[in-house]
Amino acid sequence: MRVEVTLRRCIETYVAKFFMIGLLLVTFVSPVYSAVESVKEYALDSWPHTIYYLAVLSGPNSPYNDITVHITAMDSYTLYVNGELIGSDNDWKTVEAWPYDCAGSEDIVLAVKVDNSGMSGGNGIMVDIDAGVDWIGTTTLKRRSAVISGSSRILPVLWYYYIGDIVELMGDQWYTLYNPITKKYYLDETNTTDKMDQVMKGNIDEGQLDYHHDTNIEVVAGYIGNIDLGGVEGGGIQLRRIEGENIALKKPCQILQLVDGDPTNAVWSLSGDPIGVTEDVDLEDVYRVNRFVMYTGGPDSDKWTQESVRGFAVDISLDRFSWEEVGLIHDVGITNALTGGYNYAIVDFPDEWARYVQFRITEVRPGPPKLGEIMVYGVGWATSGEYESEWLGFGSLTTPKTFDGVDLAYVGKAGTKITLQTKTAIMADDTTFVKESDWSDEYTAGESKFKSPEPATVMKYRVKLSSMDIFRTPAVTSLSFTYSDIDQPLISADGYISPNHVFMGRDTTFVYTLGYQLGDKLLPGQDLKYLAFAVPSYSTLNYVVCTDSAYTDTLTVDNGKVSSQPVADTLYVVLSDSLLDSDGQGPDSLYVSFDTKLMSYFHSFNAFMFNTALNDGAGGVKVWQNTDLGSWTVSTTGFIEGFLSDVKAAPKVFTPNGDNVNDFTTIEFTLSKIAAKTKIKIFDTNGSLVRMLLDKKLDPGEYFITNKTPDTKISASNLEGAWDGKDDDGELVPPGIYFFQIVLDTDSGLKTKSGTVVVAY
Repeated sequence: MRVEVTLRRCIETYVAKFFMIGLLLVTFVSPVYSAVESVKEYALDSWPHTIYYLAVLSGPNSPYNDITVHITAMDSYTLYVNGELIGSDNDWKTVEAWPYDCAGSEDIVLAVKVDNSGMSGGNGIMVDIDAGVDWIGTTTLKRRSAVISGSSRILPVLWYYYIGDIVELMGDQWYTLYNPITKKYYLDETNTTDKMDQVMKGNIDEGQLDYHHDTNIEVVAGYIGNIDLGGVEGGGIQLRRIEGENIALKKPCQILQLVDGDPTNAVWSLSGDPIGVTEDVDLEDVYRVNRFVMYTGGPDSDKWTQESVRGFAVDISLDRFSWEEVGLIHDVGITNALTGGYNYAIVDFPDEWARYVQFRITEVRPGPPKLGEIMVYGVGWATSGEYESEWLGFGSLTTPKTFDGVDLAYVGKAGTKITLQTKTAIMADDTTFVKESDWSDEYTAGESKFKSPEPATVMKYRVKLSSMDIFRTPAVTSLSFTYSDIDQPLISADGYISPNHVFMGRDTTFVYTLGYQLGDKLLPGQDLKYLAFAVPSYSTLNYVVCTDSAYTDTLTVDNGKVSSQPVADTLYVVLSDSLLDSDGQGPDSLYVSFDTKLMSYFHSFNAFMFNTALNDGAGGVKVWQNTDLGSWTVSTTGFIEGFLSDVKAAPKVFTPNGDNVNDFTTIEFTLSKIAAKTKIKIFDTNGSLVRMLLDKKLDPGEYFITNKTPDTKISASNLEGAWDGKDDDGELVPPGIYFFQIVLDTDSGLKTKSGTVVVAY
């Protein structure tokens, strides 16, 4: 929300203002510059991730004895064959040859752990197994066939990948894959494949490899949440390409078995004349497609010459009503014999936009045709993706820290979007979590103040990418955090507010309860001097009460124990004497009473705490929400009619002649209930636009000066609607009457209010 961003970004600016108007002592600003060296930076220069690849492979000439596994991966790998650790390597440009004695095994069980730094410009794994005349290894194909001793046989070539805790999924012997008691593979026995994904094409630069693999072998890869962590030159986060992905997998189709990912479960058997019969799949979005694959013939490979589709056409559509034929294939199993025979038929066609893709049977063989799977492939980037980091301790998982800033740099393109969120947690010495926050509001590009609760020992971040154009992807190129882990101002702090339900637009007295714990008063930084509250509008401080036995008096402005500085979205509170843990009996509480009003349906009263040294320049400590006792969120009953009210120019007549008297006017207004894109326009009497005074999204609030503001002139000049009498070219307008118009862009349409203002000299 705007109030929190403004609060955290502008605290030092307002501190300077306090000094200028005499509300704060010089000590409020001077420690910031003397202790900034305590603030450290943690820059992310790599994007490490681990992917596990699993496969049970066989060829037409099994069983096997001596084989050689040729393998490389981006960046490093650990290889297991038939449950045995074979070896590892960390240079993706070299392809190692690992000999292995299968001792007469019919199947080759492969498990590979791949660690990628995200810095080498690619993703994926390549495995090429020398098993005599058989080719076995990484491929995006789902099955293949061969004639063995005069009989056809289906051979699986399914490769799976998993991202996460593989031990939790399959046990610490995950790499064996085989259960010797039941004599079944864990992939089949435990339905583990339901929790795994099938591989897609990888993006290793094969031109830099010192090995040329079999032409049937592909570089394959798994991706984290549609994110390519190795695709950005020099490192970064971007959407992954969809090349090699079966877009039709598990998408809506009348016969779900045709898109379930298993091409061996042929279920579609037609009776009668199948010529002209169609079946389509809804891709659920518009893609640029260029390939259609059909697995046909059924599970009994000896009957393929009778039960396979002989010919079919491929049609595409954007609306399911108008169809365009883009490809046609004849004599399936003959013309494509070199690429698998009756296993599958591939129809390639020029790139075309489509949401619906169908096959249309044009030729049949003697028996009713059977199908196992249909697949659709295309080009471009995924439209959305998400990456969530591990917990980061910046060197220690248990040391308390105050986080200051987030610096996000990215390459953005029209129609793309990047969002970043953080969360924090407190981890005990035994690495168990004491508490964990929710995800923060989103950060914007550039440097932003940290938005998650503190103090905390660890934090993590989440990046979401999206694109409305499949040919464009945004990319995060760098990410860094600033923090301090020394001289922490607090051991802990949390808060809640009451009441939690009020009338919209009505002045209300609130009490914010801050629970806090300070360490030994002799320790550096263990004191409390300044408070800041994110408020919905101008606020008036009533009093502060402290439960520490040394502070028995109520702290008020009248007795000089406390002072305050309200601005439009923040209430700053300054304690005349720093609070210490004087009795050593902490934790303690502060009860802060103030008056304010809500103009929206909800508001989160976030609170920030500072010690005398302003937390050594590490920003305010955003307290945790005390969910056991209450909430810091307040909701309203809306009784205000409309979204825009109290619209006027103040003053009505102004003289922008540079004499510092009545030099500007302010278009004041109240925005209620919703955040909205707001424009303020100035027109002359001819109806010509003179000045676009404002064009931005505003949160609900009172955009005018109240008697709660100490310096009316300075505050008015900083309001969103302040006008200095100049046009869009920076020239003073002639004297006369001018019209102003406020326009809100809401879900229910444009809402406008107008008025007049006079320029005089």
